[in-house]
Amino acid sequence: MYLGNVFLSFLALGGLAAGIPSPNGNNVHDIEARDLDGGLHDIDPRAADMDLDKRTYRTCCPHGTYLDDKYSCVCKDKGKIFDPKTGTCACPEGLKWDGRQCRARCGREAYYDNGQKACVCKKKCHVFDTATKSCACPDGKTWNGYRCQYDCGKEAYYNKHEKACVCKKQGQVFDPATKGCACPEGKTWNGHECKYDCGKEAYYDKGQKACVCKKKSQVFDAATKSCACPEGKTWNGHECKYDCGKDAEYNEHKKECKCKNRAMTYNPDNKSCACPHGKMWDGRGCGHGRSQ
Repeated sequence: MYLGNVFLSFLALGGLAAGIPSPNGNNVHDIEARDLDGGLHDIDPRAADMDLDKRTYRTCCPHGTYLDDKYSCVCKDKGKIFDPKTGTCACPEGLKWDGRQCRARCGREAYYDNGQKACVCKKKCHVFDTATKSCACPDGKTWNGYRCQYDCGKEAYYNKHEKACVCKKQGQVFDPATKGCACPEGKTWNGHECKYDCGKEAYYDKGQKACVCKKKSQVFDAATKSCACPEGKTWNGHECKYDCGKDAEYNEHKKECKCKNRAMTYNPDNKSCACPHGKMWDGRGCGHGRSQ
């Protein structure tokens, strides 16, 4: 009987102590009540020094968060940041929630690559534009349906070794402005390759790197693409020779026309030969007698 009375007294004292409020005003029930009434999310750092179980303070963090070792509310969703003013969690600016974590906004043409930590275009070789959140081939390239290629037009192709557009026809030069091919200036396409346009009367000599006339000693005129004898010479059917008329011939050593009759003097104006002034032809040579 005596032991029973002592047990009842102990229970009574225990119940009375539970009803006495904490002198610091941090009763467990008070904390829970304040969380419900005021929606407290900022926990007093002094709580770490209080002789209360940490599980008690978890009720101060809103749904979707948990209390870390520093007594701060942390978002459960990966990458989200807790805002104590609004009591909500959200992805940082520029990122969006994909159902698992916060990822960059990559638009419809790209996806976020965890390894590169960047937006990667779905199409091969495309480059992502962060401003427009779109993908496109690098400058100078176009999409051919499978990959990005340099736009060399229909007459050329991109050479990886030369790193430039090369014309399909031998000798032609690529024009990046028109994306077309043509022979270099002064050359024409002969059906097989680019050759210098020397006209019908000449041909291109690789050794001399110039147009050479087919007829001996004639000179090529690049303006008219024709051949002719040099000034003062005429074509005699075999070669170009100086036109000295019927009575004279060109002397290569003296570089001038000489009369066939050595006694006579050559007149370049009318291409004729006559005795020197004051002399007359006598049938044998130029003398002072009358002409016969």
